[in-house]
Amino acid sequence: MSKISDTPLGTGTFFKSEATPATPEFSTTRLRQSLRSRDLRQSDFQYTTSPWRLLQYDAILFFYKSPYLRWFLWSPLPTCPSNELYLWKWSNIVSLSRQLVLLLSTLPLIGLLCMPIINVFATVGLVGLVGFAVAANTWTVKKQATKYQSQGGADFPDEVWLYVNGICCDQSWLRIHCEMLARMFGRRIIGVYNPTFGPVLDMVGCIYQRCFTYSTKSLRQLYETTRKALLRPEISKVVLIAHSQGGIIASQVVDRLIATEDKQTVGKLEVYTFGSAANHFNGDESVRHIEHFANEGDFVAQTGVLAYKTLDGNRYDGILYTNNATGHLLNTHYLQSTFTNGNGAMRSRLAAYLDEHV
Repeated sequence: MSKISDTPLGTGTFFKSEATPATPEFSTTRLRQSLRSRDLRQSDFQYTTSPWRLLQYDAILFFYKSPYLRWFLWSPLPTCPSNELYLWKWSNIVSLSRQLVLLLSTLPLIGLLCMPIINVFATVGLVGLVGFAVAANTWTVKKQATKYQSQGGADFPDEVWLYVNGICCDQSWLRIHCEMLARMFGRRIIGVYNPTFGPVLDMVGCIYQRCFTYSTKSLRQLYETTRKALLRPEISKVVLIAHSQGGIIASQVVDRLIATEDKQTVGKLEVYTFGSAANHFNGDESVRHIEHFANEGDFVAQTGVLAYKTLDGNRYDGILYTNNATGHLLNTHYLQSTFTNGNGAMRSRLAAYLDEHV
């Protein structure tokens, strides 16, 4: 059984870039040179630069990394009911069908807007179609709960475990994520729901949220839930697990906690991300521990943690564990393959909770 220390880690634990006196200027020419040399690290700028420059970088980055999209859902035929792609489960069919409808309702509009001459009437019709699909999805989301507590897992009196989902995840998948995490780590998991509006709009939302630091309802709710847990005197540890767009939300929650709470309070927090879409992560030497897990063939990770952690001058605290695997779904592509014998992730602190549970 691995021993998990409750002592906050020292400054040498995090991988941090050297601080600079001022935010470096973004160079489009240098970025293009970086793309030609296939080394994005040469673009040299921080997440604190102009949001419009971040947006420009993200647009080029998404185009450059687009070949990874073909592996987004790729998986051999799943045989486990906990997998998102297990097609012998009705709720999974409903979830995948919802994403397909939302995707098909947005693709024609994108194609039309890319044309040199836009047909006004067709555009209005397609905008109406997209609006109807999004409105119907939003109405469905409002009818659902914004939190979910796993049925499995034990209650530890001095611990709180939280989870926030990423893109293309509905309530059904939030539940199977929480139950899978509960079975793996033996703790009760409280899931905070981050609603989905389809693959295209979810990815657009990721770019907008991380470039303009947009505060979503899910972010505000996760911040309040995490903050209240940290302030409870009987709680000595709060573990926050985030997937995909949830990495952006977790990153901004940590920013707020560092700004509003003292180091002793924030020192109770541990953060673990899978396929994080965040463009930065501040530990500020206050957060007890941060780890990131990323599949090398995951489009979201390639445009998130794997792209921004290597940028010269950009701050991305935490230990990074990469896996030579494809796909982005939490259960199918991460939880069932990350913690296997031979993977570097087995040396992580999060993996020690697996040993403790066993």
